[in-house]
Amino acid sequence: MKTKITFKKIVGVILGTVLLAFGIALFRQARQGQDCVSALCFSLNYLINEDLSYSIFYFSVNFIFFILMIIFLREHINVGTIISLVFTGIIASAFMDLFDYIGFHPENVFLRFFIGVMGTVNIAIAIAFYGGAKLGISPYDALPLIICKYFPKMKYRYVRIAIDLSCLFIAIIIGVIILKRRGIFGIITIFSLITCGPMISGFSKLFNKYYYKDESQTFN
Repeated sequence: MKTKITFKKIVGVILGTVLLAFGIALFRQARQGQDCVSALCFSLNYLINEDLSYSIFYFSVNFIFFILMIIFLREHINVGTIISLVFTGIIASAFMDLFDYIGFHPENVFLRFFIGVMGTVNIAIAIAFYGGAKLGISPYDALPLIICKYFPKMKYRYVRIAIDLSCLFIAIIIGVIILKRRGIFGIITIFSLITCGPMISGFSKLFNKYYYKDESQTFN
């Protein structure tokens, strides 16, 4: 899919990538469950080598999804896809290291829940931002679009929930049942699963109309 690269769109892609990484880091600090793809990445991180950086596993999982994009959704691959694939895990790890360095590990359960909610909102805003730029989308966010492309009657928000559930199921098997790790699954996981898809659709409408000045819908 060809689109003109502008400064505004590049800013949207970069801001979206940073917000997504920040949202992932907030989930970790909340310790009340991860978003579904992060739960999968953390579970693999704990299973294979906990001492390795989270960014390695984020990149590895999303590289597999990137291969699927090359095969089924090549028109959505652009500079934004590469930026998201390469830098999201690195920036998320940097935020996590920063939180560890400053000792930001809240214990109050309500504060941690609020942080988790903010993480969900950050991720939804991030996906809408870089998706609206139409400079390519992240490999994981391409999965629902691949299905919607071949089954056009299916809605993005519902396909997104189904894919999230699949990743979460694998993460629970590995991280919770086998490794018995806390923080993989919790109330924030459920909150993210239910609300992230609809929020992405809502923010996408707003950003496309008022920031990108483009009435077309990226996620519906």
